[in-house]
Amino acid sequence: MCYVSGMEKLRRAIRSISDNEAEIASLLMASLNQDITYKDLKERFGEDISELLLIANEKRFIMPLGENLSWDSSDRFFRLEDEIYTIPNVVKFAVIRALESGMWDIEHAICAYFKQIEEPLWETMPAFFNALKQHAKYRKITPDDIKAIADSFGIGDKTGALIAELKGSGLISPSVKVGLSAAYEIHPLF
Repeated sequence: MCYVSGMEKLRRAIRSISDNEAEIASLLMASLNQDITYKDLKERFGEDISELLLIANEKRFIMPLGENLSWDSSDRFFRLEDEIYTIPNVVKFAVIRALESGMWDIEHAICAYFKQIEEPLWETMPAFFNALKQHAKYRKITPDDIKAIADSFGIGDKTGALIAELKGSGLISPSVKVGLSAAYEIHPLF
């Protein structure tokens, strides 16, 4: 029997969603249990980390900590030498599962996150999130859309809490507003 390391399993899982599995796996491992600074990234990956950050941003593997800008803002990366990056919570659960199984297991990651925060409907959340994805246009969804989908699941009275939990998980992020209506962007890996 051949032993496959957790890192190799993670690379295998990432290979199914990105062509840069070695760099992304290293980046995720470096920031899995702690946030990582731009300076740390330069020391680990070299002076020119722009391409790695662009790839990580495109797939939303990491994001600047405390950032108020939407994922789709071109201003999101490369602003400060002291920028701190973090892994969205649901991505952490997907990484942990990939280290064990070698698969990018979306359903497991969603369930694990919502179970950890003690959401009573944690087992329903993958189906609820899938309904959000199906309803989204160009990976964008409005609070009214989320409310309508929550109503269809019989949980419309929890819409505000659900939005907060989805944002906390990293499954949705505030998007640039169009006109007067708010919108959220759906995480591209989930």
